[in-house]
Amino acid sequence: MTSLQHRLDDVVIAIVHSLLAERCPPQRAEEEGLENEVARRVIEHVRRMPDWTRQGIRALLAVFDRAGLVAFHCAPARARARRLEAWRRSPLGPQRDFVRLFESLSVYTWRGLVEARTGA
Repeated sequence: MTSLQHRLDDVVIAIVHSLLAERCPPQRAEEEGLENEVARRVIEHVRRMPDWTRQGIRALLAVFDRAGLVAFHCAPARARARRLEAWRRSPLGPQRDFVRLFESLSVYTWRGLVEARTGA
């Protein structure tokens, strides 16, 4: 695995953690500690995408990471939340779709893991 891939994985991990903190804060003990497993599964999902999709997502991950003064994956939680919100409200469709993609992957994966843990 290349250093670029490691950095992009770090960006995905940061995105997943930020989105889950916003959208799926733990309510019960069964819901705690799922962030890393969700991030791992989202990374694997991106790696399994067809080449033409995966390359576009990788390019957007790199742009998203460097879009501010501090790399997203190194930024504090509040700065991450602001960048996600800025892209979510962007007039550019690809930016909005990028956030929506990772929200969907993160939330659905998290919900699936919670259901598996609770048997619900």
